[in-house]
Amino acid sequence: MIKERIEDRMSRESYDSYLFPSGFRLIHYPKKDRFLKAAFLSVGFGSTDLKGQYRGQDFSLPEGVAHFLEHKLFEGEEDLFDRMTRLGASVNAFTSHDLTCYYFTSPINFKESLDLLLQIPINPQYTREGIEREKDIISHEIKMYQDDIDYATFHRGLEYLYPQHPVGRDIAGSVGSIEGINKEVLDFAVKCYYVPSKMLLFLIGDFSEAEIASYIEGLPSFYIEKREVAKSLFVEDKSVTGHKRLKQYQNIPSSNFSYLVKLEPGLDKEKAFEESIYYTIFLDIIFGEASDFYRKHYERGDFSDFSASYSYGSGYSLLSFSGEGRAPFLIEEALAELLKQPNRIDREKETRVKRRLMGRYLMGFNSLEGIASNFTFLYHRGINMFDYLPLMEKTRLNGRDSLFDGASCFSVTMKESL
Repeated sequence: MIKERIEDRMSRESYDSYLFPSGFRLIHYPKKDRFLKAAFLSVGFGSTDLKGQYRGQDFSLPEGVAHFLEHKLFEGEEDLFDRMTRLGASVNAFTSHDLTCYYFTSPINFKESLDLLLQIPINPQYTREGIEREKDIISHEIKMYQDDIDYATFHRGLEYLYPQHPVGRDIAGSVGSIEGINKEVLDFAVKCYYVPSKMLLFLIGDFSEAEIASYIEGLPSFYIEKREVAKSLFVEDKSVTGHKRLKQYQNIPSSNFSYLVKLEPGLDKEKAFEESIYYTIFLDIIFGEASDFYRKHYERGDFSDFSASYSYGSGYSLLSFSGEGRAPFLIEEALAELLKQPNRIDREKETRVKRRLMGRYLMGFNSLEGIASNFTFLYHRGINMFDYLPLMEKTRLNGRDSLFDGASCFSVTMKESL
């Protein structure tokens, strides 16, 4: 086992990393004098991990399998979720495009809850009958997502831009795709991805050295034994070009819109991370609440809500501009025009925005769950959380001739009279 102390000069925080020969990593992030403690157990298996190779053989999984598995791994003779709750823990789980995470926070009985958390991927006890019942539950969840106008508007555009990449599919899959999930599919996914080298245990709170030593000593052999892992395969989706307007009519008081811009995906993890920081700064300057664009259209009443963000992952990278307002097509035209123009950077604005973003990031170190979530997301992308602030500090925007000249779409949900 390799132990390493990682320190950050800007936040003045540190953590201990324990890397086992199996590839499993345990992080101890000390937070003194905190009432709560938290444990996040994550695996690098998300909704986009649908095609890959395992032991030299190609495989394909149904859409939604990672999310489905998240639901079923709590199942057993006695529900692990309920047992942890009775111990005083607040328990939850989530699936993203990149990972699945099971976690809890608790003021008491931490060791007992941690022991149960670590049992989640060991000897899954889901049954064929339970899997069939779960299909009805998740089908209802999928339909609820589809009824959410914000989500449906955004995802309609995402699906259009990425017809051949799994990021264009719902994390939960579709009502049709989950019908292809059975016990054999779940068993195969666990065998391929729930292996030590793909997993992270993040512990944060006021722990003694003796407590951490006992947790390490008590780790089940599942996390110590090295096992073969699947390799996910991603292909860049270049099937869509140009710009497309997608309209959906509903009886709603105000139009909901998402303008999505497809960018070249970064193949190098560090370069992709640098791009994410670059665009975080850039989007705040050009489209944030203090920008000329935002003030102009908000004061005229063109929109009542607007946000801009950058997303990336294996084989995809995009900008999204989403909002609600009375003049969606005017916003579409304004965005298209602004994105084509050369970008002249105001250095004073850049400095102010960077300071504000860095201050906001530092404020996040007050939240145990915020630290744990952020660390977990970045870890599974090959990034150290402490690299964020130094990289933002040294990032300098350049004036690009044009932000974008490839595929895009404008998805809008509105009244038919518009």
